Amino acid sequence: MKRTPIKRISDRQRERLKLWDIVTRSRIAYLKLKYGMPVCEWCGTKGYEYDSGSPFYLRGHHIDGDRTNNTASNCMVLHNKCHLLHHDGKIKIISRMA
Repeated sequence: MKRTPIKRISDRQRERLKLWDIVTRSRIAYLKLKYGMPVCEWCGTKGYEYDSGSPFYLRGHHIDGDRTNNTASNCMVLHNKCHLLHHDGKIKIISRMA
């Protein structure tokens, strides 16, 4: 059986991913305080904070498309489903709800 090589990431990339996780979680916490539950900032419906295999799992989206710009102002929280629709070109996201 042929093994798939494990993709290694640099320390710099690992730090960026950690920062993005913190930014995304703080945005979800803000939405929970504002609306009483975590919501998708595109469609406004309830989402899940943790990946449960659901299309309504919330994840961070870089508004400007630059994955190295991990600032809070560049973070938008979307359902996995809405995020995929955006990247497939079916919906256009230019700003967030609040």
